[in-house]
Formats: sequence, structure tokens, C-alpha cells
Amino acid sequence: MRRTKAVRWAIALSVVLIAGACASKRARANDEDRGVTIAVQNNNWNTIVVYAVSRGLSLRLGEVTTGNTVNMRAPRGMDLSTSDFRIRIDPVGSRNTYTTPSITLGLGQTVRVRVENQLNQTSFSVS
Repeated sequence: MRRTKAVRWAIALSVVLIAGACASKRARANDEDRGVTIAVQNNNWNTIVVYAVSRGLSLRLGEVTTGNTVNMRAPRGMDLSTSDFRIRIDPVGSRNTYTTPSITLGLGQTVRVRVENQLNQTSFSVS
């Protein structure tokens, strides 16, 4: 009888531990789904390279060819809650670049950048 009770406790404990592990995995997946998206629409004649810039660190996110829109994810390790986060646009073959003013972001937000042929007419919004 004692042995049966011990086995029941072991089974119950195993079920609780497994359920807890599954729940934390779901929570991590939801956090990843709620990461920051950067949607870049390129109306520039050149292919552009997109960088995330924060605290002097510049990370390449990807490139967008002329006439296309690409969704990118902000790097996980980059602190987006500071007022120092920016997006830099670097057209291939050009000496000109465009950098957004400082942007403060939270999980689940989207930054939409519309790159124009005249870089000083480039705009962005956060939603």
C-alpha cells in the first residue's frame, strides 16, 4: 500500500512538471510572436541595406530590393526600450544614408519605414 501511494505521488509530480514545462515553452513562443517587426518599403532606385542601431552598435537586418517590402525582426538582444534605438538605411552604391530619429519600442509593435528615392523624404511610423 505504501509503495502504491509513492508511485501515485511520483506520477502526479511528473505530470505537474511536464505541464509546467509545456506552459513555459508556450509563453516563450508568445514572446517571440510579440517581438518587434520592422517593415521596410523600398521606393528607392537602389537596393537598400537595413541596420538596427542602438548604443553605438549597428546590426545588419537585411536588404530590400527596389519596389519591394520586407518584414524583418529586431534583434532579440538589442534593448528597444531605450530612447537610443534607430534604423539606418544604406542604399547600395550610394554615399548617402538615412537614419531615423530615436525610437522607443515595446514588444508587439511594428515600425514601418517607407524609403523614398530622395532619402530626406523617407518616413517612418510606429504602430
